[in-house]
Amino acid sequence: MIIKRYTLQDKFIFQYPKAIAEGEKRLDGLIKDKATRDSNQSEEFMMVINGRTYTERDEAGKRLMLVEHSLPTSDNDVAVGTYSGFELKIRKQAFMNGKSCEICAVRRKRLFH
Repeated sequence: MIIKRYTLQDKFIFQYPKAIAEGEKRLDGLIKDKATRDSNQSEEFMMVINGRTYTERDEAGKRLMLVEHSLPTSDNDVAVGTYSGFELKIRKQAFMNGKSCEICAVRRKRLFH
């Protein structure tokens, strides 16, 4: 009974405030990201990949796949373009006898998606 009480007390004093602060920071980042997206959004699709502008989603997706296949396996992110005000980066890692690829839009000095 006493152990449960101290465990709960620790959660209220240490864990919960930290979790709340992290949640607030993430929410603030998401709000800023939405503002970035909204200020760069247009009726027409546009993605820049390796300096070339694509206005068709299908073409941009195919180009991203080609860029991904041409990259060596690495733990580092490689900047490949931009979309809606966000930098696009690709990370291609070795994963259990295969390869894993992650493409993410990077928030300016905040969190990743």
